[in-house]
Amino acid sequence: AAAITQSSFVLQWTTATDNIGIAGYDIYRNGTKINTSLVSGLIYTVTGLTAGNTYSFTVVAKDAAGNSSPASSGLAVTTLLPTPGLETFTLRTVIANQKMPHDLVYGPDNNIWYTERFAGTVSYVNPATGAKTVVLSLGTSFVNVGGQDGLLGLALHPQFKQGKPYVYISYTYQSVSSTVRKTRIARYTYDSVSKTLGQAVTILENIPGSNDHNSARLAIGPDLKLYYSVGDMGAGQFDNLARTNNAQNLNILEGKILRFNTEIVAGSWIPTDNPFSNAGVKTPVYTYGHRNPQGLVWGKVNGVDILYSSEHGPYSDDELNVIEQGRNYGWPLVAGFCDGNYNGRYLGGGWVGNEQNNCTTLNVKEPIRSLFPVASPPDSTTDNSTWPSTAPSGTDFYGSTAIPGWQNSLLVAELKKGAVARFKLSSDGKSIISDTINYFQGKGRFRDVVVSPDGLKIYVSCDSEGNTSGPTNNVTSTPANPGSILEFTYQPPTGKMSQFDEAIVQNTVKEDIHDKSIDVYPNPATGFFVVYSYIADKGRLVELMDLNGKVIRRQAIVSVATRVEVGSLANGLYLVRITDKKGNVLRNEKMLIQQ
Repeated sequence: AAAITQSSFVLQWTTATDNIGIAGYDIYRNGTKINTSLVSGLIYTVTGLTAGNTYSFTVVAKDAAGNSSPASSGLAVTTLLPTPGLETFTLRTVIANQKMPHDLVYGPDNNIWYTERFAGTVSYVNPATGAKTVVLSLGTSFVNVGGQDGLLGLALHPQFKQGKPYVYISYTYQSVSSTVRKTRIARYTYDSVSKTLGQAVTILENIPGSNDHNSARLAIGPDLKLYYSVGDMGAGQFDNLARTNNAQNLNILEGKILRFNTEIVAGSWIPTDNPFSNAGVKTPVYTYGHRNPQGLVWGKVNGVDILYSSEHGPYSDDELNVIEQGRNYGWPLVAGFCDGNYNGRYLGGGWVGNEQNNCTTLNVKEPIRSLFPVASPPDSTTDNSTWPSTAPSGTDFYGSTAIPGWQNSLLVAELKKGAVARFKLSSDGKSIISDTINYFQGKGRFRDVVVSPDGLKIYVSCDSEGNTSGPTNNVTSTPANPGSILEFTYQPPTGKMSQFDEAIVQNTVKEDIHDKSIDVYPNPATGFFVVYSYIADKGRLVELMDLNGKVIRRQAIVSVATRVEVGSLANGLYLVRITDKKGNVLRNEKMLIQQ
């Protein structure tokens, strides 16, 4: 296979031999012949392919007597993905000046439903007209004293329009002290005539709450169970320094993901197949050992349903996790991978000791990506803006084919600098492959993200304020698009490709599967990017090249984090290549520079 693009490539083969003479060749794609007449030469241009797909090709020879050879061995060819970060989107404000829009749900009624954390309201907005309808106001039923409390999670029943118009919310309803709250999960029924939510039913209350790390995301799975994330209450840090960290305590609902019935079954909201019990009674605990899982979403990858979460790390080591029943995710004895970078330190009020030993003892489920596990993580005495973290918040699964190359990706709203990060998933959905690109950077402090059913529009909610608690150092500056819900609409390319685009197609490298050894961040880069090399392997080099293969930067990788300056370079697409001491290529990655 040669000259591979997003939609075509050139197939070549060696000549066959025959005692009568070769008349020509037939070409088969996935078992189906694609040529209309015999091919007389040894080359054939295959067209009409889909970007980012893998195809199997075989060739069959025919002689002058009409006899066919056995098929050749198969050749797997994967077409190129579009160049990440160069997709074009138009920006439109759906609605502005909302009171901290927190959770977004694209409803089956084609409205965007959302909670306002400060206002205590549930509303929906027509994304085309911006018309807002308030369907619930909690009034004095909720508390918003400070920090990260208020009206938080939101979920709609999958059969919302088929006789089960149920809406699920979570909110803090009582303030016990300056840092301690109580949280409630409730189910309401939507009246389509009055356009209101009523018939409130409490699923569970007295859930631990805080001014920090409530998490409080809701998601309904294909099993029609309700999943809910609870943070560790900020235990061991800032205002909650003296608070005990209970993420490893199965009998306290802190640092957990919980699981409930969406309707009462046999008199209980707790499923009988939940993994844990207390004194013989099933508890809502589904997984434990979490710090602050602010993203929770189900995705279907090649027919398999998978629950994903995004989670804040302490000073580094933000996580993307695959959530599996009954598993321990390590906090506060492990942060990120089981790599030992927090050995001999306190985390969340507890002594880590040795992360590797803790992982073995606790049978920890490692994240599928950690952002970014530096060798010597910073601490609370350093400027939080320099911490190697992205503060991942709400997460959605992109399963559409509308944007070429995006199918089976996780979209993560990031609070730091404001961006939506896209993580391409493997064919089984259990790992992350390819480059990670940040989109829409600088448009706000993004709290949540949802995708329209047609896959062409990405909606994000923007924080109203820059300050929350603790690590924001009470920043009072107002972020871009405060309190807005923004719409980013994909614009397919039209017309003839420019010379620059053609150069990208010809020079784009096949993206490598990420292992835990190397990471590159940020991408796009402004001023610099950092290569993280997580193992002690002397002799590694990082090279930055233009699309013609000319080396522009070359540096030795001498520590876990190697900074590459790019501030003097022109905007555009570049290639990053990382090699070992023998010159073997460990990693190829596209790098977009946007000054």
